[in-house]
Amino acid sequence: MKKIFFITFFALFVFTTLFFYQYQKFHDDKLHIVFCDVGQGDGILITTPSGKQILFDAGPDQAIVDCLSNHMPFWDRTIEVALLSHPHTDHFMGYYYVFERYKIDQFATENLQNNTDSFVGLMEKIQKKQVPMRYVVAGDRWKVGEVTVATVAPTDAFITSKNPDRFITNSAESASLAVLVSYKDFSVLLTGDAPLEEMKEIVVSGLDVLQIPHHGSTTGLDEHVIKKLLPQLAVISVGADNRYGHPKKEILELLQQFGIQTLRTDLKGDIEFISNGHEVIFR
Repeated sequence: MKKIFFITFFALFVFTTLFFYQYQKFHDDKLHIVFCDVGQGDGILITTPSGKQILFDAGPDQAIVDCLSNHMPFWDRTIEVALLSHPHTDHFMGYYYVFERYKIDQFATENLQNNTDSFVGLMEKIQKKQVPMRYVVAGDRWKVGEVTVATVAPTDAFITSKNPDRFITNSAESASLAVLVSYKDFSVLLTGDAPLEEMKEIVVSGLDVLQIPHHGSTTGLDEHVIKKLLPQLAVISVGADNRYGHPKKEILELLQQFGIQTLRTDLKGDIEFISNGHEVIFR
């Protein structure tokens, strides 16, 4: 009897300690943005100061779930807004695993289709789970707690010009959602695989953090775009020793030329930015 009491007491003690530790860790009244190390793909978790979650892309496999587990309280199984930048496997396959473990309140993406079985299956899963879904373009926005998420590209005209049949290809010419995440004076631009022509249409400047498009390939940035956006920091979501040679030397040299400190998931693993709306730290 004493043994059972001791085990029960110890279990309750561990649970209570873990609960309070995670509560203090995840409820610091600050914005947290985690660029998850999902290999060669994108997966970005945004947690608002009031504890609501936004997920931008989910990577190519179940690595995204490990990242969410490490950066969300164990009792929190809800993602308020899930976004998909575009229907390529290195950005959407991880959503299969996310849907198995988390409740998603709403799902949004661009109005482009992919006729692969994997993407068709994801759309069917969203429909089966009765998750509200919307197609978004530049000008659409959400207010999630204290954080604003604004779609800044592409326009519907851009999508149509690059994909007249509304089916995406593996070409760098395809469109990709780009969203500006803002909290007070702090802003981050998430770009997915946005091509250079799309990046040129984005009307923002003075960023705190820029996600370098397309894992650091040469298709998304040039000197003029960097001068316009003027980020203080840059992040490249990229897999170690990937077969594409990302990030490209030209992009790294361009960022160095402008004195922009650049962080890479292949070198640092998960990269977390924490902001009170005015200042930012990363770890």
